[in-house]
Amino acid sequence: MSVTIPIRLLSVILSLTLVWPAVSFLSIPSEVPEVDEFEPLVPDDSSEIEEPKPLGPESNNVLLYYGNGGAAPPQLNGRGDFYDLKDYYDGLGFPTDYTNSWPSDLNEYRLIIFIMPGSSNDNGIHYFSSTQISELKDFMMNGGRLVVQGEHSGIFGKNTVNKLLGDLGVG
Repeated sequence: MSVTIPIRLLSVILSLTLVWPAVSFLSIPSEVPEVDEFEPLVPDDSSEIEEPKPLGPESNNVLLYYGNGGAAPPQLNGRGDFYDLKDYYDGLGFPTDYTNSWPSDLNEYRLIIFIMPGSSNDNGIHYFSSTQISELKDFMMNGGRLVVQGEHSGIFGKNTVNKLLGDLGVG
C-alpha cells in the first residue's frame, strides 16, 4: 500500500525539518536574573549638565544684522548706531548679537533686525542670496520675527530692501 502526500504538506514537513534544528539551539533561560535597583547615570566628570538652549520662538536671542551692505557702526559715526539697542535687549535678558556675519542657524534667534541692508551699495551686489532667502522663510515659518529697517529717503538700500521683501513674498 502506498501513501500519497500532497505537495503542500510535503513542503511544510520539509520546512519544519530544516527550520527545527536552527530553532532548537535557541535556549530560553529558565530564570531571569532579578535587578534590585537601577543606578542613575552619572556624567564622567563632576561638571553640571547644561540644559539645552531653546530655539526659534522659544529662544530669547536677538540678532542685529548689518551685513548685506547694511549700515555698519563706523558708518554711523557714533550717532544712530545700535549698541544702545543691543544693551537694551541684553538688559532685558535677551542675549543680542550685533554683527555683519550671517549666522549658521537663524533658528537660534527669536528676533532678527536687518539694519538698512544695501545702504553701502545698492546696485545689486548686496542682494540676499537664494540660500539666505530660504533660511529666512524657514525662520519665519518656525515662528521667528523679522524687522527690516530701510533708509527714510529711499536713496540708500531701496533696491536691496524691495528685492528682499519681494523674495520673501511680502513686497
